[in-house]
Order: sequence, then structure tokens, then C-alpha cells
Amino acid sequence: MSPPKVVDFLKEFPLYRKVEISPDAIEWLAELTSTSLKLDSYCPQCTKVSTFESVGKSACTTTYRPKYAPDPLPDDREKAYNDLLRFNKEFKIVLKCPRDHIMGYYFALQRKEEQDFIMKIGQYPSEKDQKRDEFKRNRKIVEDILSSEKADEYMNAIILYDHNYGIGAFIYLRRIFESMINNTYQNHKNEVSFEEGSFKEAKAKDKINALRDYLPDFMVNNKHIYDILSKGVHELDQFTCQDLFDTVRTAVEIILEQEFERKKREEKIEKAEKELNNWESEL
Repeated sequence: MSPPKVVDFLKEFPLYRKVEISPDAIEWLAELTSTSLKLDSYCPQCTKVSTFESVGKSACTTTYRPKYAPDPLPDDREKAYNDLLRFNKEFKIVLKCPRDHIMGYYFALQRKEEQDFIMKIGQYPSEKDQKRDEFKRNRKIVEDILSSEKADEYMNAIILYDHNYGIGAFIYLRRIFESMINNTYQNHKNEVSFEEGSFKEAKAKDKINALRDYLPDFMVNNKHIYDILSKGVHELDQFTCQDLFDTVRTAVEIILEQEFERKKREEKIEKAEKELNNWESEL
């Protein structure tokens, strides 16, 4: 199995997720530790996306790169690979934006039972900070549709995922999914043939079917999202939950965005109708 793209590994992979490597990955390691590494990412200090470039040995008084980094790539690649693992149990790479703001990644290399791994063990800024604008917008949507408590739970899911607690992250996403259903029922319980006691005991897919005229289309068409979230809470391991997290988070965000857009559209229509009626009475 080949390692992910270097940029994806740095920006998307959570801490402590192991990535298998072998001598065949020496080019990948060379790219990761290269002095010419560049990365487009959000800079919290600049409050915008910037291009970060590797500091490299020449720009530092401290050796930020591995002691035996294969840059340029040597002829004896297997020796370079073995030296990298032998002399660098942990290392870091540092990048700077044009305004000299620092971005750092810390890595651990492991050799266990004839299998080699690399994983991130620290990074600054955190993934949460790098995606601050996106998460801030989504938090506002959750707060507007549900509550500030659920908005906090959305952020808790992000933080837990970032620290490799996939199961815990699934719990918070499921709570948000459930709140969408329950809030919708409370707003429309007089319009559906479902007693409150029976509704509480019903399966999620039956609740969604009963509320299909009032829930976002994406939720109605993808009821199995709840089954995936529940399986993550009760059955799946941390690694599988981590792999699935971005997919289910995106699904939950689509549901929230559709509901947010519906709410804003209804408010816009209500405002326009009110103003039209006011003008009609004056003309």
C-alpha cells in the first residue's frame, strides 16, 4: 500500500495515525523532508491562506530536518532509507509563510515486527486552526439551526478526530443528527401521525420517513447515515472511525447546510411578503 500524497498526509491525516512505509517509499520520504517542500495552508496569524516553504538547514541555527534526510536522493536508496529509520526515531520539519509565521510538523518513525511506520505526533497550527474559517462558519450554522450546545458538540467532534479519537467524534456527530430529527418532530408533531411516546421508541429510519416532508432532502435520501454513525459508536474500531470521519462529517454538514438554506429562504420570503403587503396598503 502506497503512502498518501505528502500534502494530504500533512494537512488531512490526524495525529498518531500510522502510515506503513518501506524502502519503496524513499522518494516519498525525500519529498516529505525536502528543503524545497511547499504547502498552501491557512495561516492563523495572517488570517488567510498562504504558501508555506520549508525553512531548510541553511536558514536555521538548529537542524529541523532529519539527520539523514535523503535530499538529494542518493544512489543507494535502501541504505538511505535504513539510515533514516536508524538515526531518526523522531524528527520535525518547519515551514514559514511569506511573513515568517511558523508551521511545524513532528514525526515519529517506528520499526516493529519487520514493519515500518511513520506518523505525525504533533503539529502547529492544529487542523482546527488551519480550517478555522470553515469550522467557524459551520459552527454558526449548527448554532443557528439547533443550539449553542450542539455547536460545541460539533467542535468537540473535530477536536476528538484531530486527536485520533474517532469513536468519540462519531458520538458527537450522531447526537447532532439525532437533534435534527427530534427538533423537526417538535416543530411538526401536530402534522404527523406519530404519538410522542411511539416516536421516541421508533427507529431512526422510521422517524425520518414520518418527517420526510420537513427534513432536508439529503437526510431523507441517505437515512443510512445514522446506521453508519451507530455502528461507529458500538462496533467499529478507532482506525475505521478515523477513516470514515471526513465522509460522515461532510454528510452531516450537507444536511445542516440544506436546513440553514431552507430557513433563510423562508425568512426571506416572509420578509418580502410582509413588505409587499405594507406597500399595498399604502398605494
